[in-house]
Amino acid sequence: MGLTLEFCLGDPEAIRKAVEGFDLEQLNDPAIFKGRTDMSLHITPHDLDTLSQEFASASGHDPIELGPYLEGLFDDSERGVLLVDDAWVSYAADVPKSEVRRVTERWGARMSHEYGDAEIAVTDATVQAVEGLVALCRRAKSEGQEMLHVWFL
Repeated sequence: MGLTLEFCLGDPEAIRKAVEGFDLEQLNDPAIFKGRTDMSLHITPHDLDTLSQEFASASGHDPIELGPYLEGLFDDSERGVLLVDDAWVSYAADVPKSEVRRVTERWGARMSHEYGDAEIAVTDATVQAVEGLVALCRRAKSEGQEMLHVWFL
């Protein structure tokens, strides 16, 4: 079993309770999880920081990592919930849709280098996951929703 990394929209307290209690009914309730995207691409949290830095190449912003923009709401050895700061949500939302494939390819190349020139294929599923993350950030901004990062082992 691998690491599940998701981003979601909704009420932080309701999502925290659902994850903390590992309540499968609540975890799948669209009234609680008002939007979500899955970034479970056999990556680590560090790889999300690298992706975040690559967003700058398309948005014109200075590069930033995701980690400093996360506030822990619940964290144990098997799962956790982190509130994503609105500044990071805005940063990611500024990536133009037309640039997502290029950003994803740069991210893949950078991870290949960081992992000792390992062959890391950027697939359509990888591009779709990044598109989903950027789209969810745009939705969070337009709807005034809180964004959370949820992980499970």
